[in-house]
Amino acid sequence: FLGNLDLDNTSLFERQVNNEELAGNYDATEAVTAFYMMASYKASDRMNITGGVRMEQTSLTDLEARSYDADDDENTVVQGSDNDYSNVLPSLHMVYDMDELSKVRFAFTQSLARPNYFDIAPYQEVVREDEEIKVGNPELEPTLSSNIDLSYERYFEDVGIFSVGMFTKNITDFIAYTKGDVTSADNLPSAYNGFELEKAVNGGDASLVGYELAFQRQIFPGLGLYMNVTSISSKIDNLDPELQADRPDIKDDPMPGTSELSYNLSLSMDRGPLNVRLSMNHQGEFLEEYNDTAAEDRWYDEATFVDINASYRLRDNIALYADFNNLTNQPLRYYQGSSQYLMQEEYYNKKITIGIKADL
Repeated sequence: FLGNLDLDNTSLFERQVNNEELAGNYDATEAVTAFYMMASYKASDRMNITGGVRMEQTSLTDLEARSYDADDDENTVVQGSDNDYSNVLPSLHMVYDMDELSKVRFAFTQSLARPNYFDIAPYQEVVREDEEIKVGNPELEPTLSSNIDLSYERYFEDVGIFSVGMFTKNITDFIAYTKGDVTSADNLPSAYNGFELEKAVNGGDASLVGYELAFQRQIFPGLGLYMNVTSISSKIDNLDPELQADRPDIKDDPMPGTSELSYNLSLSMDRGPLNVRLSMNHQGEFLEEYNDTAAEDRWYDEATFVDINASYRLRDNIALYADFNNLTNQPLRYYQGSSQYLMQEEYYNKKITIGIKADL
């Protein structure tokens, strides 16, 4: 039915403005100018050193969003202020060959993560009946990170690798999503005092230490194993004064968006024209949004996905394939404070794709 509609002929349709949908529209222009230089030095037959520096200048202009009043079903255009910032990001990489099959790697890098565009758009969404307001934050600064990575790698002669590593990150101006009462410091009209305010803020500084283990090898002819595990411990070192005043207990929480444990496991069978892979991917729970109390904080629950991918080659250039995803019907789940207090749960069931592929 939809395919037969003449969507270019507007006379066939009745026009209706949906102000609530329009409220999500915004405009922004971002220009990034970057310069990078590097140098490599072979210190010995076994040691290679590569250093570099990247300089970036970011300019955000023409910020424009909507202020939406749900009670009156009206929205108006709001202009935001420009934001410019510059960063110097050095890096140093060292690789030492212990022997023909073993390497040690060391790296020091500095990196940044820019805020999401919508988070810096100067939008407002007001529901006076429920005393709620959501706002953008054009003053958000990028998150900066100083990183140290150290790893050992052992390669196998019959194809495969074992690696173990650790890494640290010292993070400045991490971004946190918050909910709390409107105060005079939020620079909003006094009519909104006492409303529940939702916005993104620069939460402060944090640090984390992580450990990684990876293994990949053909354990039997035609049977392969791949696995990796990452464990991360994070803590907040310095908290934004406003957050500190509202929630002094936040410093006991991990950094938002950080899972303590994640792992991947995959078994593959490759026999003649048949290839089958069984995969399991696990991501641990992580804190997503601060609220007035720890019991009200929003968490993304842990999730484990199981998939099977198979293919059978009929000829050199023609193959049948089948993908079976989310076999355990893993839900998307959010909880409040503790996993027993469900906030949101969505099921998507299994997804099965079967087809034929021809290499031309």
